[in-house]
Amino acid sequence: MRAACDEASPTVLQARLTELRAAGLVDLIAGRGYALTPMGRELMDSFMPLYGFAERWAQAVHRPADADRDDS
Repeated sequence: MRAACDEASPTVLQARLTELRAAGLVDLIAGRGYALTPMGRELMDSFMPLYGFAERWAQAVHRPADADRDDS
């Protein structure tokens, strides 16, 4: 899990997981680890379109100015 979290320290990772559990977004399942709750899945489903837009916007903003020209 640490690799997926930009190598966050165990202390920081545990603090975030504790916060997410308190917010009802993740749950600790014995023998399986952490999983999203139904509310966590709903948040992810709502957030991912915004994340996708932000990624597309960032690529468009950082595209070289002449990339939009059509020289054909």
